[in-house]
Formats: sequence, C-alpha cells, structure tokens
Amino acid sequence: MVSRLVNGWGGVFLLSVFLSSLILFLHNVSQVRPINPRAGRNSFRLNQGFLLDLNAIRPSELGVTNWKRGDFAKYRNLMTYSNPGEPLPEPKEVSYQIIGELKDGGRALSWMKVTGYEKDRAIPKDVFRLVTVNDLRITPQNRYYDYVRNYIPVNDTGAEQPVNSVPRLVAVGAEKITTAAGEFDCVHYRTESREKFSLEIWASPIARPVGIVRARSPLETLELLAYGNDTNVLYPKLIEPVLQGISRLERGCTSCHGFNNCHESIFPPK
Repeated sequence: MVSRLVNGWGGVFLLSVFLSSLILFLHNVSQVRPINPRAGRNSFRLNQGFLLDLNAIRPSELGVTNWKRGDFAKYRNLMTYSNPGEPLPEPKEVSYQIIGELKDGGRALSWMKVTGYEKDRAIPKDVFRLVTVNDLRITPQNRYYDYVRNYIPVNDTGAEQPVNSVPRLVAVGAEKITTAAGEFDCVHYRTESREKFSLEIWASPIARPVGIVRARSPLETLELLAYGNDTNVLYPKLIEPVLQGISRLERGCTSCHGFNNCHESIFPPK
C-alpha cells in the first residue's frame, strides 16, 4: 500500500516536472523573434560565401559590357575567419568561365561554369548557371545546376533564394592594385544595403566574366590569379542536354531510378 502510494506520488511529481518544463520551453519559444523566410529576398544578405554573395553584383556595373565564349578568370579564395579553436581552411582555387550561350524564352543568356568553391563528400562540385552581364541572380529564368563530378546534375534553381534587391555600389575611388595576375587600374567599390558596408570590390572590365580583381568580406577574400580566353571548354556529357536547352532536369531522379521508370531521362533527353 505504502509502495503504491509512493510510486503514485512519484509519478505525479515527475509528471508535474515535465509539464513545468514544457510550459517554460513554450514560453521561451514564444519570446524568440521568428525568422522571416523572405528576408533573403528583400535585402542583400552578406556572408553566405562569395559563391552566393557575388550573385547580387551586376558585372555591367563593374564595366563588363559583354563577354564571349571562353572568357575565364581564376581566383585564390581564402577564408579569413573560422570558429574559435578551429583552423582556417586551406585556400581554394576557384574559376568563372563562360562556356556557351542559350536562347531561352526570347532572352539571350550565357552559360557560366563555376568551379572550386564546394565539395560533396570530398568530391568536387561544379556549378553551371544561366546569366547575363546585367544579372547574375539565381531566378526561375537564370537556372542553376549543381554537378558533383561523375554523378547526375541537379537542378537547384529552387533551392537558392534569388536576391531581389541588388545592393548599391558606392565608388571609393580609383586604385592601382597588384595581384598574381599582374597590375590593374581598378575602381574600388563598397556595397551599401540595409546593413552596414560589408563587401569591398576592386573592379576592372579586363577581368571578365565577372569584372572582379579583388573582393573582400568580413569572412573571406577573393584575388585574381589569371584571366583570358580559352575556347577549349570541357564539360561532362550528362550536362549536354541542359546546356543545349533540351532538358531542364525539372522532374525525376536518374541517380535513384532507371531510365524506364524516371519522369525525365537524360539520354535520350525528354
């Protein structure tokens, strides 16, 4: 009898502790300011990394009025900040190159290949993007494809939020700077948005396709190593139907399903 009473009161005590903790947790959650899922769309959000940050910059504002197939620029990408106690990552060599053109919905677009920023399970990941000199943003029109080498390309256009508000570039002045690629007469810009000045760019139209000689944020730097034109463009066979505009890879998953039971197969493209 006593044992049952003790167990009963013990159960009540544990239940009351649980309910008190739950009430306290819900109260704290209610005090947290919710994250606005559209915040990235309404203002320039920095420090996502240059792969995304530079989408908000128009090459035409940096003096790049046109480009042609084969134009490339290689950079040294160096992280300058890491979490306390963690070493800085090794520098990366990244590149931007115009590899082709595409007429899509009445618009003349260019295919830009971006390499070197990311890996997936230690396998290099390349990015294939539709862009213009006036718009590097990721939008339904400017499609964006991830390609983990030797795997099926993935249409990630919907995974990235487009930047609807392009930051205002404020010219600091003309500067001559030197990198491993040589000496350049640049215009030094800072970006102005709803946040503080937080991205600096040294620009020259010589450095096609994006027009950047050096870029610096609170987290990383990007500095030009080489530039020029190389029409010997290499890309994997699996991306060819996408580059030709035959396939958008909007349905199906040929890495998980065979060509007979997939909504959209790669070869032959549908």
